[in-house]
Amino acid sequence: SIPRPDRPIPTLYTQEPAQDGERSVVLHMVGDTQMVGLAYHIPAGSHPDFAPVEILSKILADTPSGRLYKTVVETKLATSVSAWPMQFHDPGALMINAEVRQELSAEKALNELIRVTEAAGATPPSAEEMERARQMLLKDWETSMRNSEWAAIGLSEWAAMGDWRLLFIHRDRIRAARPEDVQRVAQAYLRESNRTTGIYTPTAKPDRTEIPATVDFS
Repeated sequence: SIPRPDRPIPTLYTQEPAQDGERSVVLHMVGDTQMVGLAYHIPAGSHPDFAPVEILSKILADTPSGRLYKTVVETKLATSVSAWPMQFHDPGALMINAEVRQELSAEKALNELIRVTEAAGATPPSAEEMERARQMLLKDWETSMRNSEWAAIGLSEWAAMGDWRLLFIHRDRIRAARPEDVQRVAQAYLRESNRTTGIYTPTAKPDRTEIPATVDFS
C-alpha cells in the first residue's frame, strides 16, 4: 500500500475575480506557423456545468464534424482547430486554438473563430451534434476504464479535484446532459466580457526589451 503523506495540502483562499471585459495578447517569436486562440473562464471540473462545457467543446472543434472545423478549416482560413476544457480542482478555462499558415490572415481566422464560438449561445446543438459528442466522450471514458494505468490516473485526477467518485458522476452527467444545458453554458461562459484572445505571429528577429537585473546592495 502507499502511505498517506504527512505533508498537509495548503488551503488556497484567493479567488480570481470575474473578468471585466475582453483581454488580448499578441506574441512575436521565432517560428513558422501562426496561431490564434480564445480562452473563456469556466467552472472547476467537479462543477455540474463542466459536463455540458465538455460536450460543447466537441461540438465546436471536433474533426471533421465540428462547427469550427467546417467554418475555419474547410474554408481554408486555418489548417487545424482544437478545443481543450481545462479540468482542474479550481475554475479553469476553455481553450480554443487554430493554426494558420504564414501567408494567410491570422486576424480573419480569429474573427471567424470568435463569431462561430459565441454564436453557440444562440444556436442550440442539434440532436445529431449532441449525440455524436456524447458518444465520443463516453467511448473515451470506456476505453480508459479498460486500461489499468489510465483508470488509475483518472481516479487520481478526480480525487485531486475533490473525490474519486466524480469519475463516475461526471460520466453520468455526460449521459444526462440535454441540448438546452449545452446552450445555457454557451450563453453563460462564451461571452465577449469573459473572452481573452491571442495571436502568435512568427518572426525571424523578435523585438525585445531586455530589463536590467535588480542591483544587489548586500
